[in-house]
Order: sequence, then structure tokens, then C-alpha cells
Amino acid sequence: MKKLLVIVGVALSAVSLVQAASWPDNLNRNERRRLRTLMENTWDGLNEMSAEVSGLPYESTLSRGRTTSSTIGLYLASLCAANRLGYIREDEAIRRIERILSSLDALPHWNRIYPDVLPANGQDTDPIPGDVTLASYMNLPAGLMVVRATFPRLARRCTDFLSAIPWGAFYDRETRRLYRRFDIVKRSARDPADPAADDGLRLAHFLMIATGQVPPSTWPEAGEVSETPLRPIHGSLFLDPRGTCFGRTDMLATWRQMEHALNIGSPAWGWDPEARVPANEAPTFPLIHPYVSAQALPFFPREVLNNFEALEEMGALLPPARGLRNSSVGYSDHINWRTGERSKYYSTDHQARLFLAMANYLERSLIWRTFQSDPLARTGLRMRSDCRSTEYRRTLMRKAIRSLSRKTPATFWWFAPDSLMPMAGDLLQASLWARSLSAQPLKGFSERWRLTDRAGRILGEGEEPFDLAPREMRKLTDIMIPTSRLRPGVIWTLKSQLLQDGRELATMEKDIRFRRRD
Repeated sequence: MKKLLVIVGVALSAVSLVQAASWPDNLNRNERRRLRTLMENTWDGLNEMSAEVSGLPYESTLSRGRTTSSTIGLYLASLCAANRLGYIREDEAIRRIERILSSLDALPHWNRIYPDVLPANGQDTDPIPGDVTLASYMNLPAGLMVVRATFPRLARRCTDFLSAIPWGAFYDRETRRLYRRFDIVKRSARDPADPAADDGLRLAHFLMIATGQVPPSTWPEAGEVSETPLRPIHGSLFLDPRGTCFGRTDMLATWRQMEHALNIGSPAWGWDPEARVPANEAPTFPLIHPYVSAQALPFFPREVLNNFEALEEMGALLPPARGLRNSSVGYSDHINWRTGERSKYYSTDHQARLFLAMANYLERSLIWRTFQSDPLARTGLRMRSDCRSTEYRRTLMRKAIRSLSRKTPATFWWFAPDSLMPMAGDLLQASLWARSLSAQPLKGFSERWRLTDRAGRILGEGEEPFDLAPREMRKLTDIMIPTSRLRPGVIWTLKSQLLQDGRELATMEKDIRFRRRD
């Protein structure tokens, strides 16, 4: 094999993606415009993801014959937000909501409690078997509360629906625990859980207290977040989390995700630790979901926007799905940060979470204000004042966010699409980046890297010194390597070391395997 040409361009003077500023950073006008464009594009896709006959939103672009209770509730709230934003007319939003409510009337339920998975075509009426969880069902009554507060014409119908729900059936008075699962056939709840240990039940618990069927004293006291590698960012699309105990949990969970990305050399974050991940992949959680980071907008808006841009660079945006006539480009359900592989479909549930999170941030807490103006939510907030966001509590949370700091930087490799599994003849392109989560400047660091083949021959190497301003992300170098005359199956290894004053702090290693042409 002929000697390969290695082109290394040091870009220490490149413009940083993240400017030094105190957290939480407010987005400037141009950044808000970019986020607003993404919100509008997300709605364009979401707008068409519903069945014509039933009006029910389907689960995803791959599962158009089924839906879920959570998806229905989030879609109802999205219709309300779209109307307030001027995306659809009021009469059109009401027409769609009425069709959805009529379809729900025809489906089997236990006092308006539905299975997790339901047929969406408007013809089948049998529920699809599967696990039924209270945490996911809760988005349906919450969405109806947003509808009731948005459209007075539909208030009576929503009230009749909400009044039928047997909230007390999900509470064990002896153990003071909540049941997290239920069976609509047996009309019973099961699987008791401690509300202090299950953040996913917070919305359900809040509404149980608001209806008076569960004592307010069962609400858990604020506690420390357990020292686990990753926690779910549950998000709070309906209750304003800023300055609240559950908001603090999500804020710290977000910080841990950002730290985890630095620890493993990932250019993006947004893991769902509750998703089913093979045991051999669990330590690095390869699948990143764009909607997860969107739920952190109340705490780290600029970090979320930068994360969106990183995901777009990785190829997370999909063209309009087949069968969607007018939708713009939107985020795929997930992307594998290690291989660059992305899902080929949109999830309606996740797209709605993206849309609602951006609407809350950009439109003066639109869904939070609407939900919390509903009579049932107002009752709950009076009974549990610690669920109410105030300016004083938000100020304390901002101080807590500004106190977060990591003493050492981290580096990661950013590969052009298909560069981790290139074909012979492709140009291998990668860039090395450094990122800081420190509140103070970081100085005296360098990254030493080397690209070798299986025989140990050096194909390229270098050492890039760098300093970083507080919370700065900066490109250190680019590499571009021609790959002609390489056989499929050949593996190159890219190894790099983070150093401070000559002392090794961390190492990264990536294999690049050449594949056959399709």
C-alpha cells in the first residue's frame, strides 16, 4: 500500500461553538430564531401524523395502525399550542380534538383509563396487549386539561372524561404507596412504588392530590439525587419545573448527562437510561434521543441548542417521511453516536415532546401557563405550594446552575457521515474537539493522537495544546486521509490521550472498519 497523505490543519483560533458566559445562558435573537425554525418544522411533521378516519395520532411513521395513551395526550396539547401559535385555525383544532374524543369513546376503557397501546385506524376496537403504566397514561388527562383551559366549548366534555378517572384506585392507604401499573380487564391497579423513588409518577401523584383522593402529605420531600451514572430527564411539559424540587432533579440529571458525554467522548448527549439497551452497550448508551435534551431547555438552553446542532452534524435530521405531504425535515427518533446510524422513522410521542418543550421556552411558558390555569391544576398547586414556580425559587435555581463546574476538560472526535465505516476510496474526515464544563478558565492541556493500522504502522499523529475559556467548545484539528486501494474488513485505530503538563488524564480509542460497496 502506497504511503497515505495525511493533512492536518490546526484550528486553535477557530470560532468557538460555545461562548464564555454564566449559566443559565439566555439565547440571543439569532439563536432563538434557529430554535423557532426547528419548532415550526417539528410541527409541520407532527401536523400530518394522525389517522384520517379516527383523528388519533399514530405511534410513528412505521406504526400507523396503533397509538398510545401518552401520544394522544401530547398530541392534544400540541393542537392547543399550534392554535395559540397561529399554525392552525381554532375551528380546525376543535374539529380534530372532537374527532379524537369520539374515537376514545368507542374504545374499551376502565373509567376512562385506557391501555398503553390502542388501535389508531378507527375500525378496530380491541386494545393491543402489553404493559400498562400509569406514568405514560398520565399525559392523556394532562392533555385534556390543556384542552379544557384552551377551548371553553370543549370544557364540559373534558370535565366528564376527567371526573370519571378513579384516582384513588392507584393509592394504597396502608403503605402510602402509589401503584404504577394497571389492568383494565381486571379493573385493578398493581405494582406499588415509592413516589419518592419514582420520578416518573410525579404528574400522576400531583393530580391524585389535586382531586382530593390522595393526601398531600404523601408528596415526597426534596432529596439528593442518587449517584448513578445516568438518570432519566423526565422533563415537565405541564408543570413549570423552574425552582421546584422535581425541577432540581431534572437539572442535576441533565448535568450528569453532559458530564457523561465528556467522560465517554461523545459529541452529543440525550440518553434515555430507561430504554432497553443490550447489556454489552449499557456502559456507553449508544442511542441518543433528540427529545431528551429538549426537556432540559428550562435549565441549559444554550447547551441544548448546541446539542441540537451536534446532532444535525451527526445526521440526525431526516427528510420528510413517505406519506407525509408537507412536512419539513425533522429529527429521527434516535441516532447511535458511536456508529452514526440513525433510525429511519419519526416517533409522534417524541416529536410532540420536542414541540411542546420548545413552545414552553420560546412562547413565555405557553403549555405550563395553560395547564396551570386549569381549575384542577390550581387546586393541586394550592395544596402543594412546593410545586409552584416563583421568581425567588427560580433565582435560587439559577444560582445552583451557576455553581456547577467540572475541573477538567474533555475531548471528542467528530467524524463526517460514514467515516467510521468508510469504503475504499472515500476520504476519511474527522475533527478533534475540546469541551469545557468549568466555570473557570482551563489552561495547560493538550491532546496527543495517533492513527495506526493493524500492523502498527503510523498513518498520522500529532499533539494539540489548548486552553479553554469557561464552558467553551473548540475545534483543535482536522484530519483528512485518502483511503484508495484498501480492502473491505481492514481496520484502522485512532487513539488519543488527554494530557495536563505531561500527565495523562484520559484516553480514547476508536476503530475504523472499511466496508464493501453496496
